Amino acid sequence: MENQFYKRIDSSNASTNCRNGLRDFVLHNPEYLSELCTIALNTNYKNHYKGV
Repeated sequence: MENQFYKRIDSSNASTNCRNGLRDFVLHNPEYLSELCTIALNTNYKNHYKGV
């Protein structure tokens, strides 16, 4: 479960720059969209709310 994308989510914060960077990354790499949905829906994952 731990990979670079999860580490990027874990290290993110609520700043606009950080949120925009993650948004741009997922929009430019749509293969991560399903993983982002998995993160957001997995309530057992401590940072699931960051995937929303």
